[in-house]
Amino acid sequence: MVGEKVEVGDRVFLHDPARKKGQTKKLYLPWQGPYIVMTKIGDVSYRIQAVDNPRKRKVVHFNRLKL
Repeated sequence: MVGEKVEVGDRVFLHDPARKKGQTKKLYLPWQGPYIVMTKIGDVSYRIQAVDNPRKRKVVHFNRLKL
């Protein structure tokens, strides 16, 4: 569920509603991942790392994460 309690070490999916040019709205999947939650930053942000590419890291708001 979106906005659930996320813990360090959890596998999550990242919501990215922006489509690349040329992708149809109907076939676009806005959830990317899986990612692993590395650390919690403040009250609402998390640093996540892609499972398939450890160099791909992002800091995101918890509302964009889904377990």
